[in-house]
Amino acid sequence: ARIGWNSEVFDLSIVGKQKCHQLAQEHDVSVNYEVDDLSLREFPEKIYDLIACSWFHTPSEIRKVHMPRMLHSLKSGGHFVMEGYHTSQMPLQSGGPKSLDLLFNMDEVLGELIGQNAPQMRIIHVAVASTILEESALHKGQARVVRFHLQRD
Repeated sequence: ARIGWNSEVFDLSIVGKQKCHQLAQEHDVSVNYEVDDLSLREFPEKIYDLIACSWFHTPSEIRKVHMPRMLHSLKSGGHFVMEGYHTSQMPLQSGGPKSLDLLFNMDEVLGELIGQNAPQMRIIHVAVASTILEESALHKGQARVVRFHLQRD
């Protein structure tokens, strides 16, 4: 939004909506934020230039069905970027779900994002990385993440 993009956000969290609107006010931008459920959300075909998912952890059975469905809303040439906690995050105390089912196995999630239910996607970058988080008291310290950058053909 700060660089002039029309920005839309959806999440299950009303607290997230409040934080988003506070940040939007601080930066004098507007963001369309909907509290919504991935499994119920409608995704119009080919309308987005970019979809970014950060810390978007859902049960694997929901993710397998609905993440590929979300990708169909990318325009041709549109980008998908996602960062989330890797399965190796489990023993670390820097945040994230404490259920393996909610953490990302890189190969498994990549298979879902480029699988038969997804549109044709090109892999630009996929990696597991160590990083230092400084997000909040509950999300601080060394963390293991997985990063995806794909582009729709």
